[in-house]
Amino acid sequence: MSEFSKSVKNHMARSTGHLMTVKRMIDEGRDYTEVMMQLSAVRASLTGVANAIMIEQIKTEIVRAVEAGEPERIRKLNETISRYF
Repeated sequence: MSEFSKSVKNHMARSTGHLMTVKRMIDEGRDYTEVMMQLSAVRASLTGVANAIMIEQIKTEIVRAVEAGEPERIRKLNETISRYF
């Protein structure tokens, strides 16, 4: 299992905060244009989380695969990157 950096955890906390704001806005009956603007922030924040995780994994998995002589790790990483993009 991976340990995520403080950066990833901070990105995730921001995403959670944005999403909770959307929930509150909906509960309050706010105008859809305001809700959509906040949803845009949620999407951008989640993209930041995914990018941070992917960058960390690329760095660690390549090193681990080379050190351990495990090309399967590289194949799995390539599959993950392909699915993400």
